[in-house]
Amino acid sequence: MKASNMKQAWKRLRTALLIAALSLAAALAVLQAGALHQTYAQVHWTPDYEKVDILPLLQKAERTQEDYAVLYAQTGLTHLGIEDLLEAHDIHRILEIQTRYFEEYTVETDLFAPFTSTQTIDGRGAYGRLRNGDLIISSSAFFSWFRCGHAAMMVDAPAQQIINAVSIGADSALEPLSEFESRANFMVLRPKLPTELRESVASYAKSWLVGLPYQLTAGLLTDKFESPVTSTQCAHLVWYAYQMFGVDLDSNGGRLVTPKDLAQSPLVELVQTFGFDPQRLWS
Repeated sequence: MKASNMKQAWKRLRTALLIAALSLAAALAVLQAGALHQTYAQVHWTPDYEKVDILPLLQKAERTQEDYAVLYAQTGLTHLGIEDLLEAHDIHRILEIQTRYFEEYTVETDLFAPFTSTQTIDGRGAYGRLRNGDLIISSSAFFSWFRCGHAAMMVDAPAQQIINAVSIGADSALEPLSEFESRANFMVLRPKLPTELRESVASYAKSWLVGLPYQLTAGLLTDKFESPVTSTQCAHLVWYAYQMFGVDLDSNGGRLVTPKDLAQSPLVELVQTFGFDPQRLWS
């Protein structure tokens, strides 16, 4: 090769490397800009209306739909959530939930992985009476510009234990429900299935889905239905447990299951919400 041709080839290589470096720098800058933007995109909602005395409604022998509407606006608990706690004779818990529902919190954004953050509050929400198989969904986790959210499932209600797949480098594990209490928002969803089936799903997840490596693109770059499953992420973990029993909670049927896909499934019903606008939820 002539010296002039080598010189031209070297020049083209340097130009290509420069373009690649600039493109990479631009992509990283966009991702970082998204991560910084989430610092200001707070996702915690607080009631902008008056707190009222709900004790008379809770002490009634029977409640009307209007009563339940008031209780939902005051506590974030639906008919299911209210009756679960009344069945347990736990009016005190309902009143505590109302108090925390109306509290003003400071929201903090914590970066826990590159371009990835979680929003938490300087306090704790209060949960109602969760049942095995219930889903806990939050929109408080972000990857750059994308609000990816987080999902977990109750697997041992008496022990208040959930199964959770949190982030890269951490295998799926059993954790206390209290891990979710300081998130900027959460909702509790219950699949519209017989109690026995939900119990079986929870038992299966607790026995077989602990210790799986975290894979952000599980279902997208891997087989969504692989059996046995070898990797997972938070929403995929919950979806997979129910899928093994023939129940598909993925509302859009795509390869990647997200917490929002679970939240919008027609096969679940709302039990409780905290930090979400109760009329819009995660819309």
